[in-house]
Amino acid sequence: MKAFFRVDASLEIGTGHVMRCLTLAHTLKDYGVENEFLCRKLDGNLINKIQNEGFKVHEIDNAHEHDGKDGLEHSHWLKTTQQNDAKDCIKIIESRGVDWLIVDHYALDSQWEIALKPFTKKILVIDDLADRAHDCNILLDQNFSRTYQAYEPLVTKECRLLLGTKYALLRPEFLNFREQSLKRRRKYEFKNLLINLGGVDLGNNTAAILDYIRKSSLPNDININIVMGKHAPHLESVKNIASQLSQKTNIYIDIKNVAELMTAADLAIGASGSTTWERCCLGLPTIQIGVAKNQDFIGEALAKKCAIKLVYKLEEMIPILEDSLNWAEEVACQASKICDGKGALRTFNHLRSNEFFCKNDIEFHNYFDLDLDDRATVLEMRNHEDIRKWMYNSNIISENEHGSFIDSLEDDPSRSYFLVKQYQQIIGAVNFSNSPNSESVDFGIFSNPLVNIKGSGMLLESAASDYAFNVLRAKKIKLEVLESNSKAISFYQRQGFTLVNSKKIKNKNIISMEKVIS
Repeated sequence: MKAFFRVDASLEIGTGHVMRCLTLAHTLKDYGVENEFLCRKLDGNLINKIQNEGFKVHEIDNAHEHDGKDGLEHSHWLKTTQQNDAKDCIKIIESRGVDWLIVDHYALDSQWEIALKPFTKKILVIDDLADRAHDCNILLDQNFSRTYQAYEPLVTKECRLLLGTKYALLRPEFLNFREQSLKRRRKYEFKNLLINLGGVDLGNNTAAILDYIRKSSLPNDININIVMGKHAPHLESVKNIASQLSQKTNIYIDIKNVAELMTAADLAIGASGSTTWERCCLGLPTIQIGVAKNQDFIGEALAKKCAIKLVYKLEEMIPILEDSLNWAEEVACQASKICDGKGALRTFNHLRSNEFFCKNDIEFHNYFDLDLDDRATVLEMRNHEDIRKWMYNSNIISENEHGSFIDSLEDDPSRSYFLVKQYQQIIGAVNFSNSPNSESVDFGIFSNPLVNIKGSGMLLESAASDYAFNVLRAKKIKLEVLESNSKAISFYQRQGFTLVNSKKIKNKNIISMEKVIS
């Protein structure tokens, strides 16, 4: 599987779009996806950073300068027309065999996407604004409280919408630090202040905040940590004012341990960009500054939930900061409910679930994408006597248990469960489990016991092997079967599986079998 990312960073655009695309790219890479980037060499770009993180970048020619009047509010970000940008990208990807084109750019809409569709199997758009039309297979908007109604007039009926903070693209370290960070929030103590207004902070709000702190009555024993990017145009100004503070102040440039720094912080002052979801994941109480019009929606929605303290004027910040003992614990609690840090895994699962159609017109439908009727059919099949008697757990599964199980699959790329159809008829189900970069895959299948479909077992096994070897890139597939199920053992032997060993689980004798790619 190959993915191309179309994303830019600049002094005007900021760094957030590239950073969240890098997060998704690393997740895809962990599961065997090859990723490349398409970027314009704008002032303040992050091309070197992308390359340093191990990804190939195709620099797009800046020959077609443009005045930015292209019909969209953020057209000027592109520095050319969508038509010219599309032509430049097509030249690069037209012979590359692209499976997914992932687009994160406010200056691109359906006009650009339609031009690129013939050169990629599928398109994922990452957006925050809901202000322009799209022609894509999946649209992801990680904003809190974003509704389906906002995008329905802007996308096709076939487009799958991934909306809300459950899909926020956070690096794995935020999930790793979440438990430790939330534990710290149980009793608030104001000793460490974190200030992060984005990688660029074009408006120099950081310096203004430090100046307000310098004039405030905040205690001198507070530690102040400031995070900025090396391309921030006012970096020297910030350093100068920081040196005048009575509090101990550190400035960190392009650091990689932001999650650790946030975990150690007691309070944050930040902007309403993508770092919002990082702070929420870690339950970090925040005074959030509205610094850009396109971020107003985020800040206002979170403020209504008491998950942040929102200010639009910097002079409003100091009284709130000085009163933090009276609000920080409640804000930390509400913030932690907004985002759990698993968004990149969920997004990858949707990319993968959209991917597979097998020979003989067999289609794989991921369990977490099924409609209510198909979910009910899966449960009915699983609870059928002819199926459950051969399961480790032969009990009847309740509807609530079934729903909770399916919902959990979206969070875990190591497990994939599919309802399998041929000519719209359900022939059975298959499932896989494997770790990232593992050479082996565990799988299981069962035919639809509700209808009599001749040869369904062979169809399922063939499709499952095809998926394991060609999509999951496994070199070996393994399964386990009850020793008493001699019919199944004989069937798998005919399909090329060999006996490996036997064991006992819950007083049941289990046979392990495997098949190696030929």
